[in-house]
Amino acid sequence: MKNVRKNRIVAIALMAVFIGAIFATALSASVLSTSPVKVMPLAFSVTPSTTIHFLNGTPTVNGWNTTAVQVNMTVIKAQDAEAIRGIFYDLAKWNATTHQWVNTTAVGGKPWTNYNVTAGGKGVNFWVTQNGSWRIRFNASDTSDKETTNATYFKIDMVAPTQTVSAVGSTWYTVPYVLVNVTGVNDTAKYWMNSSGANKTVYTIGTTSATKYYQNETTALAGVSINVTTQGANVVNITSYDLAGNKVDNSVTVKIDTVAPTTTAASANITVGYYTFTATDVSSGVATVVVNGTTVTAVGGVYNVTVTNGVNTLVINITDVAGNVLSKTVTITATIASTTTTDYTMIIIIVVIVIIIIVVLAVVMMKRKGGKAPAAEEAPAAEEKS
Repeated sequence: MKNVRKNRIVAIALMAVFIGAIFATALSASVLSTSPVKVMPLAFSVTPSTTIHFLNGTPTVNGWNTTAVQVNMTVIKAQDAEAIRGIFYDLAKWNATTHQWVNTTAVGGKPWTNYNVTAGGKGVNFWVTQNGSWRIRFNASDTSDKETTNATYFKIDMVAPTQTVSAVGSTWYTVPYVLVNVTGVNDTAKYWMNSSGANKTVYTIGTTSATKYYQNETTALAGVSINVTTQGANVVNITSYDLAGNKVDNSVTVKIDTVAPTTTAASANITVGYYTFTATDVSSGVATVVVNGTTVTAVGGVYNVTVTNGVNTLVINITDVAGNVLSKTVTITATIASTTTTDYTMIIIIVVIVIIIIVVLAVVMMKRKGGKAPAAEEAPAAEEKS
């Protein structure tokens, strides 16, 4: 019984405390609503934060931008809604000579630039248009708090590398190979300073492609030698890239012909008064065909040489455009069938002479007949004497 009574007393006491607390709270609210002293609710101070974006028209390659970069920074207000004082930033460029970051936004000797952000402001927005490696440090602050300084980096290389391709003659080479040298592959200034640095040289010969990679600017300057060995006119396309993806293109044509022309000319027996053969050259083409010292011109793709009845020796020299010469001697035995024909020349002459004689005789006879004097009358007979 004693325990039950004790429990009841405890319960009544707890209830009294609860009711008292409610009454006190209501009384406090009533008093505060009429009191001239304001009591602010407890709040935690929250630091603002800054977001940064790099806007570039082209995708980065190996961390390098190939166009100017637009830097955009905005600040997110803290939850305590304190007024933002501004965004502070420091833009610096790496100097490979002094091995230090050089500030490019200093104003009045101060390395940091303060961009005042008003209510509804859009934040910091500026362009970086120079090649090089860049660092930007930034933070924001409100009335009572300052953001921890952040740093981020970006790189710009908007200039294509250079390369020097050795001169190649426009004429035909009669050697088994020709070297095309690519030297001076350079990406403007010093490596890692204002450029990304030379990366590779890609070259193609017909359908064959090869790539020479460079480890640094020194090896890039040494370049690469391209060995061309294929017969014919070879188009060599050469492209050098830097790490950012910028490129420079060159193209040369290498002409190689080490093979002499070919011909179908061979010793033969023929029954006509001319001999026919062909001459070809798959690389540079046939330039001249000379037979027994006389230049012969192709007609319809073949060469015709007049021969006489009997044995004919033909010395044939064929030269291609590159200067390779094929010399060949062939024997052509011609058995030309003879044809018997009647010569009517003398007969015609004799006939003409006979006709002329007959005409002359006829004319003479006519003249004689027409010009004969009349016969003299006979003299009267003498009278007889008585």
